[in-house]
Amino acid sequence: MLAAAVAVLAVVASLPVLRRLLSASAGGKKTKPPLPPGPFGIPFIGQTLSLVRALRANTADDWLRRCVAAYGPVSRLSLFGCATAFLVGPAANKFIFASAAVTAKTPESLARMVGRRTIREVVGDEHRRVRAMMVQFLRVDAVKRYVASMDDEVRRHLDAEWRGRGTVAVMPSMKLLTFDVMCTAIFGLGRDAARLELWTEFQQLVRGIWAVPVNLPFTTYSRCLAASWRGRHAVAGVIQERRAKLERGDCSPTSDVVTHMLAEGLPDEEIIDNVMFLMVSAHDTTAALLTFLIRQLEADKDAYDKVVQEQEEIARSKAPGEALSWDDLVRMRYTWAAAMETLRMVPPVFSTMRKTVADVQYGGYLIPKGGR
Repeated sequence: MLAAAVAVLAVVASLPVLRRLLSASAGGKKTKPPLPPGPFGIPFIGQTLSLVRALRANTADDWLRRCVAAYGPVSRLSLFGCATAFLVGPAANKFIFASAAVTAKTPESLARMVGRRTIREVVGDEHRRVRAMMVQFLRVDAVKRYVASMDDEVRRHLDAEWRGRGTVAVMPSMKLLTFDVMCTAIFGLGRDAARLELWTEFQQLVRGIWAVPVNLPFTTYSRCLAASWRGRHAVAGVIQERRAKLERGDCSPTSDVVTHMLAEGLPDEEIIDNVMFLMVSAHDTTAALLTFLIRQLEADKDAYDKVVQEQEEIARSKAPGEALSWDDLVRMRYTWAAAMETLRMVPPVFSTMRKTVADVQYGGYLIPKGGR
C-alpha cells in the first residue's frame, strides 16, 4: 500500500518535469501570435499612392472602410516606405494612446519639413521644458487675453472673405482664418510682409504632409521642402526682430510664444522647429473642426436655430463694434456643446502615427518592436 502511494506521488511529482521535457522536444518556445493580415503591395510605394489619391479626392473615409472590410480592424500595409500596422476604432485609439510600448513618431517626410527638435520629438527634461513654455500661452488665463484679438481677426476675415458673396469655399476660408488667429494670438505677428510671406510658403508646405516623399525637382514633395526652407527663413527673421526688441526692452518676455522661448534661452533652430510644428499641427485640425461644425449645423435646422438664438442674445448685449470678452464665451453653452458633438462625430485628425518600442499584441496579432 505504502509502495503504491509512493509510486502515485512520484508520478504526480514527475508530471511538471515531463511537461517541460515534452515542451523542450517540441521546440521549447511559445507560439507567437501572427502578424496582422494584408499585403505590402509594390516595394517602397505600397498603399501610399492610393491613400494620397483618396485624401486629395476627399474620399479617405471610403478608403478606410474598404481596408477594414477587406482585412478587419487590424491589418498591415506599407505607407511612405514603412511597414505599418493599421488599427481602426475606439478601442484601437485607447490602446495607441494608453500603451507604454507605443510612442509618438513623426513620419520622416514630415520631420524633414518641420524639423527634428519639436516638442513631439524631444524627451525627458527637454520635453518638459518646451512644453511648459507652450502651455503658458494655452492656459485659460492666457486665452482670456486673446479673445478680443481673435474677435478682431474673425470680423476682419468675414468682411473680406464672406460679406457680399453668394458662395464661399468654407475649408480654405477656415484655413486662412486659423492661420491669421495663430499669427496674431500665439506668435504676435502683425499684418505685414512677414506674415504674408509665411502664409504663402505655409500653403505650399502643408501640401507635402501627405505627398509621396520623393525628393526630385519635379515632385510635389520637392516643392514642399523648398517652401519649408523659405518659411523657416521667414521665421528666423521674426526671431531676429524679437531678439532686438528684447535687448532694447521694447517688449515683455511673455508677449508671445516666440519671444518667451527666446527669453528662456531656447536655441533659434529649436524655436523655428516648434513654430513650424505648432502651425502645421493646429492649422488643419482647427480648420476642419470649424468646417464640419458649419456643415453639421447646416444639416440640423433645430441645432442651427439654437446656436443663432444664443449668438444673437450675446450680440444684443454688446455695444456696436464692442469686442467679445471671455464672459461672452462662457455664455455660449449651446454653441460649445455643438462644437464638442462635432468633435465626437467627425474627429478632425484622420490618423495618427506611432512607433512601438517593444513587441506588443493587439487584437490577437503581433506588432513587432520598431513597427509603425
